Amino acid sequence: MENYKNIIHSNANSEGGTFMYNLRSESFFDKGQYNEMVFAIAQLNKQLTNAEERSVLAVEIWEICFLIQCSLFHDLNPRDVFSIPELSEEKKGELSKDLHTIGNFFSYKRELDFRDYLL
Repeated sequence: MENYKNIIHSNANSEGGTFMYNLRSESFFDKGQYNEMVFAIAQLNKQLTNAEERSVLAVEIWEICFLIQCSLFHDLNPRDVFSIPELSEEKKGELSKDLHTIGNFFSYKRELDFRDYLL
C-alpha cells in the first residue's frame, strides 16, 4: 500500500519523472503513467481504512485531478502554446468527467472499478 501512496504523493508534488511532472513541465500525457496512477487510487480506495490518511490522500487526489483538468482546458485554448496531442478532443472531454468521478469515488469510499477509467 505504501507504493500506491508514494505514487499519489509524488504526483501531487510533480516530482521529476512522474505523470504530473511530464504533463506540466514537458506537455506530455503519458498514458501508462496515468493508468498507473488510476490503478493506485483504486487500490488505495479498497485498502485504506484510516479516515485521517484517506482525507489527506483525497486532497492530493483532488489536486491532481484539478491540475489535469486545467491542462486539458489549456490545450483547448488555440492561443495557448500548451498542447496534448496524445489525446483526441473526444477523449479529453471524457477524461475531464472521469477525473471528477475518480475524486468523488475516493472521497466517499465508493467502489471504483479502475478499468472503467483507463486510457
